[in-house]
Amino acid sequence: YGIYQRFWGFEITRKSLMENPELFLHYSEFLKYLSPTFIDRLESNRIFSTFVYPNIYASFLISLMPLLFFIFVKEYKSYYGFFSIFLFILCLLNLIFTESMGGILIFFFIFHLIFLQFILEERKFKKFVPYVLIFEFILLIIGYQLKILPHIHSLLDRIGYWKASLKVVLLRPIIGVGPENFRYYFLKFKLPEGLETAHAHNLLIEILVENGVIGLFLFCVFIFNLLLDFWKNQMEILNRGIFYLLISFFLHNLIDFNFYDPSVAILFFIFGSPFEQKVKKVYSYNLLTKVVLYLIIIISIGVCFKLIRFENSERYRRYSEREINLNTKLGLLDIAQNWDKRNFEVFFQKGEIYISMWSLTREDNFLKEGILNYEKAISLNPYLIKSYRRLAYIYETIGNYKEAEKYYIEVLKRYPNKKIYNLEIARYYKKIGENEKFKFYFEKSKHLQSVTKEEKIMVEEIEKWIELQK
Repeated sequence: YGIYQRFWGFEITRKSLMENPELFLHYSEFLKYLSPTFIDRLESNRIFSTFVYPNIYASFLISLMPLLFFIFVKEYKSYYGFFSIFLFILCLLNLIFTESMGGILIFFFIFHLIFLQFILEERKFKKFVPYVLIFEFILLIIGYQLKILPHIHSLLDRIGYWKASLKVVLLRPIIGVGPENFRYYFLKFKLPEGLETAHAHNLLIEILVENGVIGLFLFCVFIFNLLLDFWKNQMEILNRGIFYLLISFFLHNLIDFNFYDPSVAILFFIFGSPFEQKVKKVYSYNLLTKVVLYLIIIISIGVCFKLIRFENSERYRRYSEREINLNTKLGLLDIAQNWDKRNFEVFFQKGEIYISMWSLTREDNFLKEGILNYEKAISLNPYLIKSYRRLAYIYETIGNYKEAEKYYIEVLKRYPNKKIYNLEIARYYKKIGENEKFKFYFEKSKHLQSVTKEEKIMVEEIEKWIELQK
């Protein structure tokens, strides 16, 4: 499918839409939901198969390739061997077309280790490899510093993510800010020249941010034990393939967020689990271990129950997005709220619906309900910037400038280095005649950059409005 995308899929899609106006009109309802950023990604011609992101697809490919190679080594005289090498070549072609520099570099790194393991005796390999890796690492640093090696822009972006992420760690270094909260806390510390991201693009740093030192320690113990078991049992040729599969996947997680994408993370558990299941251990259970075991079972059941409630809440929330009738939307959101009363996205969407109804009817009860739902969303997630923005806009619209200013400032407290947000508060101060504050935020916005095409469009509109006021 990746090969199809590269040679036919993208081009067919482009030509069909550009050269066939009737087809374009037929899909206009669908196309209006595609963001300019998504269209820009399609135009890059980087393949992603069914994984949405080219880098995630690259992670899938480089994880499978070591296993396919060792299957070929073991079964090279059979049909299995022929089929595995065919798949290996197909994966390699797709990896090249993903244009994932990180994926390609990790592929070469892993296979140069495999090559060394084949040409060296086991004892020499274990002694020799650490020195080789240290030497290669020093060469990379020297080459990068002397600009012999190219400066990869995506790597520079990731370094920016990591610098900002380490500042988040200082907020709660022991237990972290909580699972899935990285995307909210990160924005406060994002560097002015950096891009937005929902993940740290480094598994260890993201675990450190969300789960603290304790979570990172437990995860490292888990990974170390798993890899050590495979390393000790490499007499079976397929164990070598699985070992390098796990290493490839783990290394790619140091520059991307594959572990958070089930479509590729499942490989880690599928191939890591069979061997662990074979390692049989006999435990002597005493009262203490039984109590701990029962406690773990109870907690696991509680977590599963909570996840089921949240998933049902999200399911009905997504159903509401597809509906056109506002009352039907509200009914589905009520069901979503009943499943999980702490799902702040439900309250935000309710606020959106009530404000839409207020815009149509100008009835005060709809306005009141909209504001209450936005405030409820904020109480559940104090870092939900979009709720603050909506409240700022609403209060500005109804002429309550004091409240509008408060919420504009709250937005910047949580995301100080976003160009559009600084321009919005600058426009607000220009509108109410606060010229000194207007100049401060307008000048600040000049030193910031738009991070998406959508933001660039909004920035241009506000800048035109400001220019017209002169």
